[in-house]
Amino acid sequence: MRTLFTILILVLIRFQIVQSQTSITLIITNADDFKNKEIGVSEYGLEPKFQPVKDTSYFHLDNKEPTFYSFYIADRNFKICLSQGPVIIRGAIESEQFVVDTVINAPLYYERARFIHMVSNGEANGPEHYLQYIKSNIANPLALEAIGAFLFTFQNNREYVDAIYSLYENDEKAYKGSPDIRNFERLSKIRNLKHIDIDKLSLINLKGARSLIERREDTDYYLIDFWFVNCPPCVSDHIEIMKDFQVLKGRNVRILGVSIDKNPLDVQSYVDKHNYPWEQYLDENHSLTSQFSISSFPSYILLNSDGKIILSSNQYKDIKSYIRNLK
Repeated sequence: MRTLFTILILVLIRFQIVQSQTSITLIITNADDFKNKEIGVSEYGLEPKFQPVKDTSYFHLDNKEPTFYSFYIADRNFKICLSQGPVIIRGAIESEQFVVDTVINAPLYYERARFIHMVSNGEANGPEHYLQYIKSNIANPLALEAIGAFLFTFQNNREYVDAIYSLYENDEKAYKGSPDIRNFERLSKIRNLKHIDIDKLSLINLKGARSLIERREDTDYYLIDFWFVNCPPCVSDHIEIMKDFQVLKGRNVRILGVSIDKNPLDVQSYVDKHNYPWEQYLDENHSLTSQFSISSFPSYILLNSDGKIILSSNQYKDIKSYIRNLK
């Protein structure tokens, strides 16, 4: 009886250990072609432990909640989100990446794959889709990753920036145990940016000289245009801005172009080629775009004469619509 009780205790202890681990079985169908390579896995953001590539490898990782794992397989890498428990991953090493064929017991993997598929097919390309996806995954790392993807396209959509911030800030279940928490911190930074001191902006002109932007009495609005030469939508918008230049000037709008290009000669050549008359500056070391958390281009920030942000957008047409409706 005592022996049976001891066995039962050992089974229960083993069960608790398994439940507090992510146990991964990795099956590589073409492992024989990569026997001289290594494979490693780690929690996202941590250093991996490596072992030789084999047909079947086993990993046991302690964790208390769902998390992302980084796999490094024969110089290729991929990221996967897993919950606790035993997981089986089957795939092959291709020329540039590890191609996953099947993942068993990993619902978060398929949830992420489903949303990526919907976004790539244009079925979920609006900010409302990201809001719903983040809400559905608020308690796991997919939400934080999605915030980063949302900001790449919709960082200037203040309505949804506020909605996602409020959702994440006020939900006690909101997942925060990932390096991707920086995405939420960036969202918060964008949300809190409401004013820019124009006369404190220090920029490099195309001649390489640094200067402060002087506030002008005849300026009612400042339009800051973040762009770069090899950005097709930036180039397209500049054509439209040129068409409207006299209208903008008549509405006392001062345009400040801020290029992230490293070579001022490239910017000067582009400006000269198209005879663009508005001011152009360089964002040295991306200091300004970093300060304002700008990662997608073009990005426009429209300020009133006091520096209050009136509108921000990734499309000039939104700025144009606002300016044309001014009384």
